[in-house]
Amino acid sequence: DQLALDIANSQITLRQAVERLGAEHEFTKLNLSLKDTDPDDAFSSIPYEKGSEFLRYLEDLVGGEDVMAPFIKAYVANFGDKCLTTYDF
Repeated sequence: DQLALDIANSQITLRQAVERLGAEHEFTKLNLSLKDTDPDDAFSSIPYEKGSEFLRYLEDLVGGEDVMAPFIKAYVANFGDKCLTTYDF
């Protein structure tokens, strides 16, 4: 199915990006520090792919799409026009 293919492709993209930088590199973290770093240097697909994996993990943890979808809709309705940090989430 298309979703499974998209997930597999995302996981391959993430693995390749992490391998390119090295698993311990600061830029491979989901919540990285940009202290003394040009944000343009840190830009990659890694935070997006890791964030997506994290949300899929939470979805599985709470019981699937039927439980997660209403939460995501309420979350966006509540915070969609605000700037949040990782810690706010």
